[in-house]
Amino acid sequence: MLSILNVNSLVHWEECEILRREEFIRHFSKGVRAFLRSINPAWDMRRVEAPTLIPCHMISDAYENADISVQEKITLK
Repeated sequence: MLSILNVNSLVHWEECEILRREEFIRHFSKGVRAFLRSINPAWDMRRVEAPTLIPCHMISDAYENADISVQEKITLK
């Protein structure tokens, strides 16, 4: 796995790592799902993949807010 920054950066996976990762996800989620559903059949499992969040100060000054998706903390009055 290659990463540009030490924390929260875009990760580049090699093909063999992607396949291994998918295999682990399938194996463990199958076991957890089976266990939870044996206790309560109403359990529902969902997989969510979302973009990595990077603090604005770690993004190059060459980018503007229009270039990236920026989440801002809004104070309510």
